[in-house]
Amino acid sequence: MGNTPLIKFQLKGLPNVDIFFKNETATKTQSLKHRFSWALLLWAIIEGKVNSKSTVYDSTSGNTGASEAYMCTLVGLPFIAVVAKEIEQEKINQITSNGGKIMKRQKLRERFMVYRFTNESGTKFWKAPGVAGIGYGYNVKPVIYGETTSLTRSVVDESMKMPDIASVAAMHVLRERGIGGGASTGLNFLVSIHKAYQLKDSKDIKGRLTIVTIICDPAEFYESTYFNPKWIDKMFADKGGMEGLECWKKAINNAIDTGSDFLEEGLAKCPDAARVRRSLYGLNA
Repeated sequence: MGNTPLIKFQLKGLPNVDIFFKNETATKTQSLKHRFSWALLLWAIIEGKVNSKSTVYDSTSGNTGASEAYMCTLVGLPFIAVVAKEIEQEKINQITSNGGKIMKRQKLRERFMVYRFTNESGTKFWKAPGVAGIGYGYNVKPVIYGETTSLTRSVVDESMKMPDIASVAAMHVLRERGIGGGASTGLNFLVSIHKAYQLKDSKDIKGRLTIVTIICDPAEFYESTYFNPKWIDKMFADKGGMEGLECWKKAINNAIDTGSDFLEEGLAKCPDAARVRRSLYGLNA
C-alpha cells in the first residue's frame, strides 16, 4: 500500500534546486487514487455502510474507478463506474481489468456512494503537508459556481494558473527525460519548476531548495489522447495543435537546462499567446 518511491529530477539550469517525484504509479492500480480508495472502502465496511448485498458505485473519470474496482473485488463487492462518454479507452480497460463494470444509467439498485470528497474519518491522524501546488485552467467568471466539498481552501497556501497545452507539453518533456506521467503530473511539474524559478534568488531560501511533487498516474493511460498527435491537433487547434505543443516543449526544456522562465517564454512566443495570457492574468494583461 505505502512506500512508493521518490525519484529525483535535477534541474541543470538551477543546480541548487532538487525536485523529487513521489511515484504513485508504483501502487497496484498505478495511481495516487489507490490509497484513499482503500481508506474509503475500509471506512464503509467499519461504519456498516456496505454489506454483502451492496453494490458500490461512483462517478469517475477513470483512476478513482480503477482503484475502487480493485478494492471492491478484494472484498467481493460489485463495483459500477459511471463514466462520461469521452473517457479514454485506457481508463475503461483499467476499471474492467480490476473487476469493475462500466455503466450509464439513471437508476441504480441497492448501492453505496463513497462520497470521497466529504469523508473526514481519521482526520485526527493526518499530518498536514508543508507546501502544495494547485494548478487551475481558465477564468471561472462566466461560470455559476458555489461552495464545494472537494476543496478545503484553508489548507491551500497558494494557487497557480498554467495553460492546459503547457501541461500536456510537460508530459511529453518528462517522458522524453525518463519520467512517464499524465496531465496532473505535467501540471505538478510546471508548478514546481515555476516555483523554483521564482525562489531561486530569494533571501528566504538558505542552501538548497527541495520541492516534492507527485507522479499521479502513468503516461500509458493517455496514449490515445495526450500522446496522440491527431487528438492534440483537434483538441488544441486554437492553441496551434502540435505546433503549439512543440513551442511549449521548447520553453520548458529551456527552463530545465538554463533556469529560464518557461511561462514568460511560452506566453511571448507560442501560438495564441495573447488569449492564453488573458486567461491566466485577466482582461487587462
